[in-house]
Amino acid sequence: MRHNASTFWSWLWLAGLIAVVSLHFWFPRYSQQPLNDTYSTERAGKKAFYLLAQRRFVEARRNDLSPASAVKEMYDDDVFCLLGPSRQPDQREWKVFLDWVEQGGSLIIAPAYGDPSLKIEELGLQVEPLFDFDLNLGEMLEQAQEQNQEEESQPVQTTLFGGGEVRWRSTGKITGDGGEVIVEFDDAPQAVLKPYGSGRVLLIASDDIFSNGSLAYKDNGILAQRLVESVASPESHVIFDEYYNSIGAPKVVGLLFDPLLRPLTVQMLALLLLFVWYGSRRFGRQLPALYQPRHNIVDHTDALGNMYYRTGDGRMALRDYYEQLRKDLQFRHMSLSDNQAVETLARRADQDPQQVRELLARANNAINGPKLKRRAAAEIIRDLATLRAGILRKQSALAKS
Repeated sequence: MRHNASTFWSWLWLAGLIAVVSLHFWFPRYSQQPLNDTYSTERAGKKAFYLLAQRRFVEARRNDLSPASAVKEMYDDDVFCLLGPSRQPDQREWKVFLDWVEQGGSLIIAPAYGDPSLKIEELGLQVEPLFDFDLNLGEMLEQAQEQNQEEESQPVQTTLFGGGEVRWRSTGKITGDGGEVIVEFDDAPQAVLKPYGSGRVLLIASDDIFSNGSLAYKDNGILAQRLVESVASPESHVIFDEYYNSIGAPKVVGLLFDPLLRPLTVQMLALLLLFVWYGSRRFGRQLPALYQPRHNIVDHTDALGNMYYRTGDGRMALRDYYEQLRKDLQFRHMSLSDNQAVETLARRADQDPQQVRELLARANNAINGPKLKRRAAAEIIRDLATLRAGILRKQSALAKS
């Protein structure tokens, strides 16, 4: 039975190690927010459109650099796509993008489906919600879904291609002056193309048309492709931004599971699992039980010394030594006022009687005092030990003679 239990736990630890190592190939989703980047295969993700762009254009790639660094690596005729970013650029970052567009670049901007709020003052365009913004996001999305279902048969007006069945999902509309409306739905502008300097800016009210779920519906893929082709040619380089998706979501512990740090985190988890496994069971043959080593002969002395040290008061050690000395030298009932007894003790130790009297008086005063430092107690004990050694030495000499 014991052998079976050991085998069971061994297989269980091995299964746990295999599960941790498999995280290199498949990692579960740990965020509750919709993943709408070009890496995601979920309904709101844009991986399908990214793969389509790689086949349609000369080059389609992702960008993980900041705006200031990204524009340095782009040509003037490239197309930069900001599709549903988790965080929108600030005023300084918008200026970097628009300065690049002014030199001939093309910029496609589409706020997230659930966040229809965007304003670019330099362009004079903005995206506003279709519904009361005081409603929470869930209620607003429910109203948009109900309206899209009711008006599903209503055609989308676009100048990009004729005919076809398109399902347009949006919670916002484009307002402002200037620009060409190339997509309109329910009498609300949904895509506006506006020249800016030598380049062009395409503003779309929702990024849903580029999502994986949207591309599965009939002619939605054609419209999504034509939207990009309105500012790009087959020879263009199309760049999909992932910088704002990576910095927009809050990360505390989640930073360790970022795609860049995830391999290192998984390796650390595997090492931790191996360490715990190694410490939780026996590997190899069972060693014979060892006999307990004998205790040191002065263990009791060490314990007593540690106790004296922890008290921080030298009176206890001095009192015990003084009492043992009086017992060994047989002057337990001797009084310091008895000059004859003190002289006899001094003569036995070959010391001056006055020095012996002062030593005994100093020992009595220290023992009866409020507190005694360990250093002072050690000095008195050392002097008493000298007195004791002198008496014992003389006694040994007399015994030999």
